Amino acid sequence: MAQVELKLSPSETLYAAVDVRAFITDALNTAPAVEIVQELLVTHIEGKLLHPAVVQENLVGLIEDIVGAATHADWTAITTELINDAREALLDDAPETIGAR
Repeated sequence: MAQVELKLSPSETLYAAVDVRAFITDALNTAPAVEIVQELLVTHIEGKLLHPAVVQENLVGLIEDIVGAATHADWTAITTELINDAREALLDDAPETIGAR
């Protein structure tokens, strides 16, 4: 059985490396990042002196910049949406007899 590579976060949470990479890749493939990523990669591929380490630093900075742009109101809206989605999913899975007489 293959051993799962784990990554330790700054908060000391363990994540599967494959999940960390998928999360970051998904984030970089959505607006507002995708156009910036594409431009960065084209610049690199066309040989305009962007070393892979420079591309990497730019990708890290882009993720940090986008997350850093989120305000308290954004996190509140995200949290509310997640709670509402979870509540709806739980209600959909609840037996129909709950509360019925």
